Amino acid sequence: MASIKFYTKFTASISWILFFVSGSTLKKSRFPCLIEEIQKYIEEHKNVNYKTEYQIKLLSRRKNRNLKERLEEIIKQRSVHDKNR
Repeated sequence: MASIKFYTKFTASISWILFFVSGSTLKKSRFPCLIEEIQKYIEEHKNVNYKTEYQIKLLSRRKNRNLKERLEEIIKQRSVHDKNR
């Protein structure tokens, strides 16, 4: 959970920096290490799918709902099986 918050804050900070800093001030020639770190981070994390807390809760609810439905179905099958005895 902490990594999600860090990632969100980090990407928001990068977005904020890139939005408010004009293109001429953030030149690769002036800040080569910073630009390289940003590009490396983006490349390493481009396929990572971070989920918000809301999305995690939805997935948990969906999983629980599926388990409840499965349990109800098993109980019905059991009662039908018991009636046939």
